[in-house]
Amino acid sequence: MHLFNKLVLSFILFVTFLAGSALAATAPEPTTVTSQRMEYNTEAQTAFFSGNVHVVRGTMEIWSDRLTLFLKKDNRAASNNTVAQTGVSAGEIERIIAEKNVRMKSENRHGECEKATYTLANELLVMEGNPRLYEGKNSIVGERILFYMAEGRSEVIGAPDKPVRVIFTQESQTPKTERQ
Repeated sequence: MHLFNKLVLSFILFVTFLAGSALAATAPEPTTVTSQRMEYNTEAQTAFFSGNVHVVRGTMEIWSDRLTLFLKKDNRAASNNTVAQTGVSAGEIERIIAEKNVRMKSENRHGECEKATYTLANELLVMEGNPRLYEGKNSIVGERILFYMAEGRSEVIGAPDKPVRVIFTQESQTPKTERQ
């Protein structure tokens, strides 16, 4: 697997777990979101977390100043007793946006950007705002990083003032000595 795909895959798996997809059904780990504030809007079907947002699921973590979960509109949710009593519906997640000082980490891989958007319908992760991905001494930098999860394809887009830059570092090998 290409380095870029391995780096982005760590974050994609995290987002997939957070979103409650079929993959999450096989891994019963809880997802914990902490923040200084949380707002839920029933009409807009959004959950907005702000202030030192920290999400943990297993060995994967994400930090940001803001995180918004956009839920699919569900007309059945309006008749649900839980919604009637609390105003909160655990609908299916449509898209997740982490903004401002976004950092993510899983084992020895980590990344950062100013905005990360994951859309479940087309399984697309877009990292914007000085996106960087690292694995050990290896790194990828560009204007935008896109990962098409369903296709197993990734793309790094540069700009005139910010070209794509990939650094691959191989572990040093001991030079062979000649036998005498």
